[in-house]
Amino acid sequence: MDANQNLLLEASSPFLEDTSELFKWQWDERYPAILCQYSSDKHPQILVKLESLLPYYWDSKTIFQAPETIVSTTGKFAVLEKGQRLYAKSDSEERQLIALVWPWGHGATVSIRLLFSNPEYGKVKRSLFDRLFASF
Repeated sequence: MDANQNLLLEASSPFLEDTSELFKWQWDERYPAILCQYSSDKHPQILVKLESLLPYYWDSKTIFQAPETIVSTTGKFAVLEKGQRLYAKSDSEERQLIALVWPWGHGATVSIRLLFSNPEYGKVKRSLFDRLFASF
């Protein structure tokens, strides 16, 4: 296990321990993240637990209002589709624990990825409309 994985486990341990009886966590092969998948009937219960650890969140309708720090340190993960959410511990820290909640297309399964935000993920360019609308 590398240093980043150890830090990720440490930062997310309250949530991992609180949900260990509901599902099994595993390392994600696609992203530097911890991943779990669960049936959508557990979703409301999981969100309550997640929001106690990561109180800031955005969805596809509100992500354009997220602070630039969030957008610039989450990169492609800030491009959300309907039903997806991005959770964060703070709305201003550059490197922090974030969660990606992605319901699957068929609606029966949801996945959560826990990872650190990182400026290396690249910036997502906001449209002029989004930038103007975010100021209102």
